[in-house]
Amino acid sequence: MAIELSKPEKELLAAILEKELEDVRSELHHTQEHEYKERVKEREKVVRDLLAKLKA
Repeated sequence: MAIELSKPEKELLAAILEKELEDVRSELHHTQEHEYKERVKEREKVVRDLLAKLKA
């Protein structure tokens, strides 16, 4: 599935994902529970992968 985005749309989406990445990293730092920490790590990877695809 391909989605075409305008430059402003890409910039906005990248900004949203970068903010989410900051939030996820902060949450990861403050999380103690192992299972939840693993889910947060998975989310971080998904966000990083999306950013990479967006910037490619």
